[in-house]
Amino acid sequence: MQPRELPISKDTTRRSEEIMTDTFRARADMLDTRRGGFGFHSKPALEESPAALRLVAQAVARAKEGDREAVRFLYLQYADNVYGYVRSIVRDDFEAEDVTQQVFAKLMTVIGKYQERDVSFSAWIMRVARNVAVDHLRRRRAIPCEEVRELQPAGAEHEDASRSRSMMLRDAPLFPRAKSSVFTAALSIA
Repeated sequence: MQPRELPISKDTTRRSEEIMTDTFRARADMLDTRRGGFGFHSKPALEESPAALRLVAQAVARAKEGDREAVRFLYLQYADNVYGYVRSIVRDDFEAEDVTQQVFAKLMTVIGKYQERDVSFSAWIMRVARNVAVDHLRRRRAIPCEEVRELQPAGAEHEDASRSRSMMLRDAPLFPRAKSSVFTAALSIA
């Protein structure tokens, strides 16, 4: 005799989702109290026990569905690890904090791209952190003066044309809508 499958009602599904959300909320609260204090702390080792990996896999699945408590759990689980890794790249505590926040803001939009079969979530989030940190370094990189001078065309004619365009743009909101196409055409000619 084979066991019979019982139909699952919407109420049962909704209740199991609530239980899962409550579980992530409780785990996140526990992680939050363990962290102690505000700010980030470098945490070199990742928790990779089978139970922790199972919980992270469940949290990732729920976060993909939009569960805020699951995202909060992932944040509290990995924020210190991400911060330590990012700090080793950017070499500044304050910038590392900013980049860490950017990583988790980005996580909310890209978590749907994560596929468990390719790589563990911890490795994936560290790769996202590396990419965000490198992008941050590229944005703040100084441009040598020679490159800036090469970008500026020589000649007073260009400065006069640029100045007149600036004056036209400054006065642009004063033009009525009907004349705006004439104004745009005048800009393209200049």
